[in-house]
Amino acid sequence: MNNIVKRMVKLDLHIHSAASIGKDGDKVKDNTIDNLPVLYQRLENEEVELISITDHNNFDLAMFDRIRSDIELEKTGTLKKILPGIEFDVEIENSKIHVISIFNDLNYENIKCIPEKLKKYTFDNESKKAFKESTFKNILSDLNLDVVLIAHQKSDVRAKIHNDNLSNVGEKLFDNFIALDYFDAVEFRSGKVEGMLRNYKVEHELENLRFITGTDCHVWSVYPDQDMTRQSEIKFTYMKSLCSFKGLVMALTEPKRLSTANLSIHPPHIKELSIDLSGEKVMINLASGINVIIGDNSIGKSLIVEKLFNKDYLSSSKTLKDGHDKYLKSKEMSLNIVAGLDEIQYLYKRQGGIRGDFQSDKNLKDIDFFSNKFIDLDNAAVSGEIDRYADKVIERMKQNHSIMTKNNSLNFTINIPSDVEENYYYLSILNDLKQDEASYESILVKIETILNNLSDLREEKLFESNKELDQIVGEMKKLQHIYKSKKRDTETKNRVINIINLKSRHFNSHYTLQKQGQEAQLTKYNDEKILVINKVVEAVKINSEKLIDPLQDFEEIVLSPLMNEIGEYTFVTKRIYDQIDKETMIKILMSPIKYCSYENLLLSINTDTFESKFKETETRKHNGTNVDKFELYKAITKDYYLREILAGDLLINKNNLELLTGNSPGKNALIYLDILSQDDLHQLIVIDQPGDDVAQNRVASELVAIFRSMVDNNKQVIIVTHKPELVVNLDVDNVIILKQTNNGNIEIHNGALEFENEQINVLAEVANTLDGGVETIRKRWKRYDKKSD
Repeated sequence: MNNIVKRMVKLDLHIHSAASIGKDGDKVKDNTIDNLPVLYQRLENEEVELISITDHNNFDLAMFDRIRSDIELEKTGTLKKILPGIEFDVEIENSKIHVISIFNDLNYENIKCIPEKLKKYTFDNESKKAFKESTFKNILSDLNLDVVLIAHQKSDVRAKIHNDNLSNVGEKLFDNFIALDYFDAVEFRSGKVEGMLRNYKVEHELENLRFITGTDCHVWSVYPDQDMTRQSEIKFTYMKSLCSFKGLVMALTEPKRLSTANLSIHPPHIKELSIDLSGEKVMINLASGINVIIGDNSIGKSLIVEKLFNKDYLSSSKTLKDGHDKYLKSKEMSLNIVAGLDEIQYLYKRQGGIRGDFQSDKNLKDIDFFSNKFIDLDNAAVSGEIDRYADKVIERMKQNHSIMTKNNSLNFTINIPSDVEENYYYLSILNDLKQDEASYESILVKIETILNNLSDLREEKLFESNKELDQIVGEMKKLQHIYKSKKRDTETKNRVINIINLKSRHFNSHYTLQKQGQEAQLTKYNDEKILVINKVVEAVKINSEKLIDPLQDFEEIVLSPLMNEIGEYTFVTKRIYDQIDKETMIKILMSPIKYCSYENLLLSINTDTFESKFKETETRKHNGTNVDKFELYKAITKDYYLREILAGDLLINKNNLELLTGNSPGKNALIYLDILSQDDLHQLIVIDQPGDDVAQNRVASELVAIFRSMVDNNKQVIIVTHKPELVVNLDVDNVIILKQTNNGNIEIHNGALEFENEQINVLAEVANTLDGGVETIRKRWKRYDKKSD
């Protein structure tokens, strides 16, 4: 038999044999030992593994022995276990009820005595058709076997016809029996009745109402039908337990172990732990659900999980690691690498580690585990929308500046010129009036030459005609005088002409300048006139334009929170404001501006005066950024709205209750574990002493529920604990037990709670090892030992 549960067990605890012939007659006559192969085949067709032959007030020991022998010889197909059982007719509160009693099969000596002991008892109610309740209890005590009691309930509790159902006693007593755990379960056959019973359970708040199905088969050849005539639908029960009586008891004391559906048990993320003990390798198989490590104090439980699962173990103190190595060596024990651990995401918390995270008044959102569950705010779209309005403010400032500039351009002086003369007059001397002075100079030079030559001739001794010579000289001097006079006249005349020309040029030049000035003034006047007209037109035009209203088309901006739902928890990322209305937008747009209202900003501020209105405290933050005034305005605006409007705030809510603050470290630890159970980040959770992280009064209720939720969410769990509630109440799937041998070494055993063999009885070890273990087991199994009632 497996030591842990790896798949659901299909069972049927209500099958009749020929031993019921006294009540059922020929209907069961063929259900004999010789025909067991027929039953085996029909059971195999349905893949049933666990049965009980429950005849009416009778027990066929030979039938039981034969089936048990066939199972050992592997002749029974899928059938792996038979439990002894009897269907008793019992009168309770004046109503006859069929009570199926399933007994523990481990005490065979007492089982052998059942037929003889039953002979001592006969029906003793008034109608002699059932045992009185007191007699029934005496029978159970006499049989001296652990027993599970299952009451017939083959119809709705509120049905008009009850037959031999428990509901025959009436709703009030029915509820009392269930509440007191008088019966471990009620039996039904069809899915229709299951729905009715489940509704009744909810309506009457009967948490102890547990269900199990049985075929009540009377003819093996038509199994799972009841007989040849009654062939109604049957829903089989599956239990998440080992195929044993103790497994059945555990299933009946934990409703989650029973189902009418064959639920698959997923394979474990980590299949096993490998530990060498005294030179021998011990493989500890792990369940896919909850694995708990128990053992005496200081036996090494925490050491094992610390060394195997702490990712930071290698960086631990040398003293710690040396101490661990020394202890392991003294116990001839070594820990091997966990196969497959590097392929999954897992979380390890050492003893007190969870509670310790919150001891320094830490807020939940300050813990990395929580912080990464909040959705980051993306303000890009909102920032773009706000920046669009800031751009419109800048456009309005530019518009104001344009209006001011155009209006100021109308403040000018224009000179209107005098009339310009239509006729213009110039002075001029004809150039041909001038005579050439050089020609007279040439004649005078030649005359002077002749006179000089005549003088030289006179000096010649041979020259004899002096009279004639004097006559010639006299004529030449006359000529010389004449031409000198002509030359002087010409020079005088030319000087006059030059003076006149000079004055004429001065006159003409001045007159020309005057003319040009008058023309320029006229041109300038005409140009200025056109310019004035254009300025007036532009001023009229820009003053006629509609003033930009930055918020004219403003629509309220909704700042919706971002929510990440993990199970019952909601991680909320919200902004300081949940909306930006018009008033808030004005605050944003005016955030860089001092001593000015929004209306005044729009009316009187322009690009020239814009920057002077900035708050110095804000502009200093951007010193050295080398941005222009418009970029500076937008930068200051953005600083403000990111800080005052869009800054993120984090909340954790559960059922509309805010959980971030005001919690004790233990409460925060519970929240941590609860969220851990519902997230999808980790496949394996390893926690040392989780019961120490929370208040004791929350262990059996909230902490147990949280670990169950982890399993429901496909997480594999390994915990070290000394609290029996986290073993028994938690209904763990695998208990790993560390025991010290007589020679001081350690031995390790493991198995489901219901597992026992020659070496180990898991429940007994839980009872003996954990303080309060016996009482915790007794509370869970308060109807287990009914023989002593």
